[in-house]
Amino acid sequence: AKETNYSVPVDRSALISSFENATRIENETTDSHVFEVYLVALFVADSELPVSQETTYPALVLAAEEANRRYEHINFNLVLKNSSKSCFINDAGVLAAEQYYLDQVHAFIGPACSIALNTVGRMASYWNVPVFTAGGIGAEFSDKSIFSTLTRLSFSADKIAEFVITIIKEFDWHHLSILYDESELSMTIIYESFVKIIRRHSNSGKYEMHLEVQHLTRRNNQTVDLKISLTNASRVSRVFILVMGGELMRELMLNAYDLGMNNGEYVFIAIELIKQMKEGHDEFSWFRPNDRRNNDIREMYKSLLVVSVRVPTSRKYQEFILDVIRVAKSHFNQVLTPISINPMLGAFYDALLMYAWALNQTLAAKEDPSNGRKVARKLWNRMFFGGISNKHASDYGLTGDVYINANGDRESDYTLNDMDPETYLMQPVATFYGFRQIYERHEGMMIHWPTENGEAPLDVPYCGFMGDAPKCAIPAGFPVAIMAPILSAFVLLVGVFFSFLLYKKIKLETDLANNWWKVKWEEIAFPSHAVRKSTTSLGVSEVSFGTKQSSGRQSMTSMQSSMNTTAQNITGILVGYYKGIKVAVKQLNIQQFEMTREILLDLKYMRDITHENLTRFVGLCDEPPNCALLIELCTRGSLRDMLDNEAFSVDWTFKFAMITDIVEGMTFLHSSIIEYHGRLKSYNCVIDGRFVVKITDYGLRSIHAMKIEEEEINPRYLFWTAPEHLREKDPLHSGSKQGDVYSFAIILQELIQGTGPFEAPDRAGRKKQNLDPDEILDRLRIGTTPPFRPEIASDECPQDLLDLMHACWAEYPSSRPEFSTIKSKLKRITK
Repeated sequence: AKETNYSVPVDRSALISSFENATRIENETTDSHVFEVYLVALFVADSELPVSQETTYPALVLAAEEANRRYEHINFNLVLKNSSKSCFINDAGVLAAEQYYLDQVHAFIGPACSIALNTVGRMASYWNVPVFTAGGIGAEFSDKSIFSTLTRLSFSADKIAEFVITIIKEFDWHHLSILYDESELSMTIIYESFVKIIRRHSNSGKYEMHLEVQHLTRRNNQTVDLKISLTNASRVSRVFILVMGGELMRELMLNAYDLGMNNGEYVFIAIELIKQMKEGHDEFSWFRPNDRRNNDIREMYKSLLVVSVRVPTSRKYQEFILDVIRVAKSHFNQVLTPISINPMLGAFYDALLMYAWALNQTLAAKEDPSNGRKVARKLWNRMFFGGISNKHASDYGLTGDVYINANGDRESDYTLNDMDPETYLMQPVATFYGFRQIYERHEGMMIHWPTENGEAPLDVPYCGFMGDAPKCAIPAGFPVAIMAPILSAFVLLVGVFFSFLLYKKIKLETDLANNWWKVKWEEIAFPSHAVRKSTTSLGVSEVSFGTKQSSGRQSMTSMQSSMNTTAQNITGILVGYYKGIKVAVKQLNIQQFEMTREILLDLKYMRDITHENLTRFVGLCDEPPNCALLIELCTRGSLRDMLDNEAFSVDWTFKFAMITDIVEGMTFLHSSIIEYHGRLKSYNCVIDGRFVVKITDYGLRSIHAMKIEEEEINPRYLFWTAPEHLREKDPLHSGSKQGDVYSFAIILQELIQGTGPFEAPDRAGRKKQNLDPDEILDRLRIGTTPPFRPEIASDECPQDLLDLMHACWAEYPSSRPEFSTIKSKLKRITK
């Protein structure tokens, strides 16, 4: 076992004057010496909850520092003890015993792992040392005749099960199936609570329930066939309780879709223990970037209800996330990301501060601070507003109001969530309030059932679980005289269909074998006056926007004769001639080019793309070091070039013309085989000689993946990247349709304000913010409430356009409109 001693320095100058009355009284009556307290944080590896020592220790350090600021007469010494071993029964017990017998301990914080907590909780009860944890969700820890000094600030598996049973009773369902992942300890704990609660209700005779159990993952981590499990469950029930993580649940629901379980007969109830972000998306969200089955799973979510634990969304909690990241780096040399931090850390933070409050109360009452049971019971059967028992202290807590019941367990609030059919977001429709012990439906909110009559599915289908009810018996079949022609026609259609597929296959292979795309470097002519590099776009600005005009594209064209045609502005590209055509040559930093079938398919798709608002792909040089793309040249530069030219201003007629061009191009691109852009920004919106805006630098993702990127990426290059992609490991090569919509919103901001992204101009009532680019990206990654976005006043553009922009940069990708919807809304705006 490895031990770390961390004694938090005491800030003697900052006692919070608005804190507890009892604190002020105690300060007046306690002698001047400082009471030394040793808090031991115990953590072992492989907890069933998303808690690790790397993330928890910084949170506890922050809590200890805050406790020392509040109580100047107490010095809280935080002792960090951890083991890299798995969550075995004896390991945490050894750590606790070492500290108790060889050193000092006034209270234990943790562990989170139930197996380790079982051992430590029993030993601490014998020693009369209080234990505070945000773990221990199992029912066994509610027995305080055994765990007499344990205070739990976590949710309860039993209360989750009771909440679900309340819902089941509301809709008169009696036949249930539990499908659970037995390879996850937390899921096993939840499952066991469900079995216990269901049997208790059934045995009482008040509400009979029949239970079927399907084990989805065996102990050797070999996942069983999900379709078989679903089929077995469907033989005895239509209400499925899903006790598993979000990824396995999504896979299960897709298998259910393949089995036709989206017909309105089935109900799926999932348990979301902790809301977590994984790879840029909510683990329990239906949406996944670039997943072709998003529409299928979204359809299945109409039959899904999600029970979740309410989590904090306050600004203070967002600041807490940044503080944890800071302390992890400064104190432990750990690099954390906002995604790795979850509300469990806030519960551990509040646990330490609650112990500090209880200890302060004990000292104020001249009672024995080493009596762990008495100290712990200062917290029991008490409501803590904002984490501290003081109605004026709400600014000090992280996890909101906390009620510790008479048994020393937190009574959490749980919500029932249903998918809104318009926004495709899960919305709370009912809440179980732990403090009041009541279940309430939210006023004006309803569950959207996917049934024909809009009512909840039946407990038993009309024709029975197997469709074999006598009332649904199928009459005798058709006569042979009728069936024979039908079968003959069917066989003919199948033959024609497969012949067509064969023809398409042969044609595809012929197209792939054609080297139409291949360009040799020596075939490109580079005139000496045109071989120039710059830093902005795949367009060449051959104009100097020096004259103001007030009407649309035609007025822009009329300016051409007065424009300077010598300037050029290109993103690391060359301007050359290929077969007499002037082209943009974008060089690629590829050391070894390996032609694959995937690249050949991408090249074919690029040849097939033809649209007025998309640049045309000309060819590819695939011989290092001269690897390059040849693309249609747009001579007026990029949208970013035009906006950067301070001598030129654009009226709303021309702005709307440019916005329409972008939307038209992106609508076509999203409906094509390429599906999405992934690198959309104002630099990639180029303007041709007719002042038509075209989208460039799209497609060919297999080639871009081979590029060697610079070690230091300019953070400003990511300003157009959607937050969910910023959270991914490689944001430069991440993209989706929803990410393109976000990028379009940032382009709208640029057009509306005439500035760069996140660069609001000075105006009355608003000062220009000069945030560091890395700080902007950090705020976007965290996902603050409300989300961090550019600031635009309501009088800077038409209100309808402002509303459209806000919808396009929504935090949740599923809330953003598709480009087809944007196109129709834009038509109404520009009428």
